[in-house]
Amino acid sequence: MRSEVIVNRSHSRALLMFCGWGTDASVATMLNFSGYDTIAIWDYRTVSDFDTSLLLRYDEIVVAAWSFGVAAAARFLADNPALSVTRRVAINGTLHPVSDTLGIPEAIFRGTLDGLSERSLLKFYRRMSDGRPFSVPGRSIDELADELRAIEKLEIPTDSKWDIAFISDNDRIIPADNQTRAWQGTPVRHISGGHLPDFRSILSPLLIDKDLVARRFGGATTTYNSAATVQRHIAKRLIELTEVDPSVTIEIGSGTGLLTKLFLERYRPGQFTLVDFNPTPTSGAKTVAADAELWIASEPDESATCIISSSTMQWFNSPLRFIDNVKRVLRSGGVALLSTFGQTNMRELDGLAPRLHYAAINELPHIVDSEEIQLEFDTPMDALRHMRMTGVNAISGTSADALRLARHWPRNEYGRFTLTYNPVYLLIRK
Repeated sequence: MRSEVIVNRSHSRALLMFCGWGTDASVATMLNFSGYDTIAIWDYRTVSDFDTSLLLRYDEIVVAAWSFGVAAAARFLADNPALSVTRRVAINGTLHPVSDTLGIPEAIFRGTLDGLSERSLLKFYRRMSDGRPFSVPGRSIDELADELRAIEKLEIPTDSKWDIAFISDNDRIIPADNQTRAWQGTPVRHISGGHLPDFRSILSPLLIDKDLVARRFGGATTTYNSAATVQRHIAKRLIELTEVDPSVTIEIGSGTGLLTKLFLERYRPGQFTLVDFNPTPTSGAKTVAADAELWIASEPDESATCIISSSTMQWFNSPLRFIDNVKRVLRSGGVALLSTFGQTNMRELDGLAPRLHYAAINELPHIVDSEEIQLEFDTPMDALRHMRMTGVNAISGTSADALRLARHWPRNEYGRFTLTYNPVYLLIRK
């Protein structure tokens, strides 16, 4: 495999983009995201010989893979389990690159390889790009034929777990129906267009700029508790879901202590650890200033009797992997009380500002309840002020963006301006 650093700002997080067959780093040049370095990977004639020293300095790596890059990424990740990989995103590819039902049909693959020429390659690129701008890489026919043969022989771990798969409805390279079958059991998003999609629009809502999140919530410390009426309601409901054994309790995303306070009013934990970028010191509890998503991944198995987390999971790159780690860290008989937000959260921002990628209800395990709560405001600026006071506007933007939001914020039938919350509650028993 070959690599090229597209963005290098010495961030602690990186996006690793596995490109498709026959391409090079040029398909990833637009992938410039706040808080992340970007590294493009291509040329799958060999996969196991890649030098990972480039990646070892990153605290967190998000992997996105396109087309045959999905299979190569799966092999690479299986060979390098020590890398701090959180979210894995598959785009128009499967773990079965050559398959009549789960990938490219055998006859089409064989015909492509046997008839590969400059002319057939250009025809492939036209079908692949489907009208989108595409820079033809300067790679030889012999090299590309060798790459196809290597991909066909690649031993791919079909049990590789991915967080989400995107499937274009007009993919003329890997049939959309085959992709849909291949990703049974994995959250799927169907998108319009062809095999070469707009990678930036797909990945932008998925990559959490955690440094920005930490700054925004840190800046709202003095105003959060007074303004966070919905978050207080969520924390109260979470505590009321069931009784727990508080002997060894971990709170993920403790923040200013709304859930902490409610928990301590009800229980007397033997050991209480609060993990957050900006944890509030609390008597009788140990505070850990850390990225909680990464922190829990290194915690020992079966080391906690209770794990609680309110309104935090949506800021993680992989909520599903976080849930897996929660279950691993819980002791037998332990309980986890977790909340996040669903797809209608802050729906008023649709088309006006970037929104987080919120998981669909059927994509998260262990859900026991969900609800919609609407706050009403006299003006859009009041809604924006509420967002600023609670830190929930952890999206990049300028004052001009705020004015545009204010001008276009929709009114309800009573002439008021709403902000919708869609809390989702999870209960895990081990």
